Amino acid sequence: MEELLTIRKDLVQKYFIKKKMSDSEYSIMHQEFNTTQLPFSSDLSNTACSFSTSISCKSDFQCSFNSKQIKLITHSVNEVHLFSPDVSEVQVKALFACCLEYPLKSACNRRVAFFFDALCEHKLISTRWQHTIDKNGLILSSAKNVLLNSSKLSTALNEAKQNGGCVYKSIELKVLEIARRLII
Repeated sequence: MEELLTIRKDLVQKYFIKKKMSDSEYSIMHQEFNTTQLPFSSDLSNTACSFSTSISCKSDFQCSFNSKQIKLITHSVNEVHLFSPDVSEVQVKALFACCLEYPLKSACNRRVAFFFDALCEHKLISTRWQHTIDKNGLILSSAKNVLLNSSKLSTALNEAKQNGGCVYKSIELKVLEIARRLII
C-alpha cells in the first residue's frame, strides 16, 4: 500500500476517486500496479515526473553491509535454508547489490518473503524490498523456475504470517541477531 500511495499517483487518482471501491476493483488495481509502469505523460506534474524518475533509479535494497555483516547474513540464510542450494558470501553480497549473475533459487517462497520482511522491519533494508527483488529478477520461485514478482512475494508473506510455524520464529531470531550485531 505504501508503494502505491508514494509511487503510483496515477493509480491513486484513477481508483480512489469513488467513495467505495469493490473487491474486484481493488484486484484490478493491484494487478495493474504489479504489471504496469508509471506513465510519463504531459498531464502529470513536473514534481510527479521527477519523483518517479528518482524512485526508478533506486531499485535496490538501500543498504550497505560490510564483509562481516555479509558473512553473518550468509550464515543465517543457509542455517534457515532460504535458498537451494546454500549460497556463498559472494552471492549474498551480489544479491544485496542487485547484481547477481544468475537468480537464486528459493527453497520456500514463504521463508524468503518472511526473511526479507523481517530485515525490513528491523530497518536493515528498504521497504521496497518486494519491488527490488521483482524488478532486478533476483530470486526464482521454489515450485517453478520463474522469477518471483511482487505479487507472489506479497502472497507468500501473507501465508507465512498466517502460518506462524517454528521456522518463522527461527528466522525472526536470526534477523534479530543480525540487527543486534549490525548495531555493535
